[in-house]
Amino acid sequence: MTKVDGKTFAFAGIPDGLGLFESGGYNYVFANHEIGATNASAISSTVPGQIKGARGVPEGKGAIVDSVNGIKRRVMNGLEEFRKRYEAGILEFPRFRMPGVNLPEKDLRHAHFNYAHLPGANFQGANLEDADFTGANLRGAAFEEAYLRGANLEAADLSGARLGQTSLEGANLSHVKFRGAILDEVTFINANLSYADLSGAELNAVMDGAIFCETIMPDGSVRNGVC
Repeated sequence: MTKVDGKTFAFAGIPDGLGLFESGGYNYVFANHEIGATNASAISSTVPGQIKGARGVPEGKGAIVDSVNGIKRRVMNGLEEFRKRYEAGILEFPRFRMPGVNLPEKDLRHAHFNYAHLPGANFQGANLEDADFTGANLRGAAFEEAYLRGANLEAADLSGARLGQTSLEGANLSHVKFRGAILDEVTFINANLSYADLSGAELNAVMDGAIFCETIMPDGSVRNGVC
């Protein structure tokens, strides 16, 4: 719900149940209203000014079905388009929505996933050398044994991601969120960790030559090198 200055909102009828639908890293909450024959709401898409009586219920159910189906179509269309491009050797996937996509051991060198929506994605063992994940949502993604040498992950969100025996040598990790991530036997040699947030992360890494500037470490301390 979006706040509008100067406007108020009334919850019409009696809330009789709540439903939660998760897709693409977003949570959609639906409310079921009991609306009596003489009750009226303030808004209607069919009756100017109001919904009166139980007529509001089927309208709401239809909107829910349309919304859920639309979400599913967008996710499936993204996966199908990814498959077509990958098979054609076109590695451009900017702003693609593919939550939970399964891409283990794929050759994705120089691929572009900038601003893509990929929470829970599986990149285990994938070759992602020089790939671009600028601004991507990679929350909870799996990167165990992945190769990301020279990759650009600037401003990406890897909160809760799993990186084990992962190479990020020379990668651009500035402004990356690693909050609560597992970083076990990770190689950060010569990586740029300026303004990165590793708060709460499990860190066991080789960091020779890494760049630190206002970097938040797992214990909450701030590490500075050359800023």
